[in-house]
Amino acid sequence: AIAEHRAVYAIRSRTLGEEHPDTLKGLHNLASSLSDYGQFQEAQMLFKRVVEARTELLGARNADTVRSMRGLSSLLISTGRSIEAKALLVKIVEASEMMRTSGGMSDTLRRSYFATVTPAYKDLAILEAREGNFEGVLKASQLSKARTLIEASSGRGIARNILMASERSELSDLEFRIAALDGRIPLVADVGTRSDLEAPRSALASRFGELNGVLQPNSPTYREATEPLLTPAPAVAGPPEE
Repeated sequence: AIAEHRAVYAIRSRTLGEEHPDTLKGLHNLASSLSDYGQFQEAQMLFKRVVEARTELLGARNADTVRSMRGLSSLLISTGRSIEAKALLVKIVEASEMMRTSGGMSDTLRRSYFATVTPAYKDLAILEAREGNFEGVLKASQLSKARTLIEASSGRGIARNILMASERSELSDLEFRIAALDGRIPLVADVGTRSDLEAPRSALASRFGELNGVLQPNSPTYREATEPLLTPAPAVAGPPEE
């Protein structure tokens, strides 16, 4: 796999130029392959090159740029360089939140993108916990839950077409209200106010779980679409770009 990606990158670099999007895609894939096979030193060098090039050409708030940042952050975590990894994860989360609120991403691209980067929120929470920054842990964890719920909802919505209209309506209403609270809670600094928001969130989540518990046994299609919510985080740098 490494030889194939290296050959593709060499051909694209020669025929298209170093800064062409397809060349940078080849460079990203080569870095990912090297990282997957434990060749971390070269992989890190190439990831840094593609991150810098994509940032300059596409901007930091771009799906391709952030994917490469995610690959680099996973490598840094795997090699024990947590300080550098955390700084990069903060940039990933900030860019992702800005992209989410600004719009402009198709549903397909958004689902693919957040399936790739949402584990970065969890990685950030883990690193914050190691440093004893529990405020940071809470914020990253809450954002992770919110993104997981929102980005998985469209796929589950398709499966819900087999349910009764009243069941679909209640599930959608509960999901919307939970997601709204998950978006607000991490932004609240006051402990009392946060508790006031977390209590109804817990009640809504309990009702959502109860309703799912009733509906899932009666519909294998619906059960399959609601378990799990997101694909697992890649082991190191993630799959090659399409």
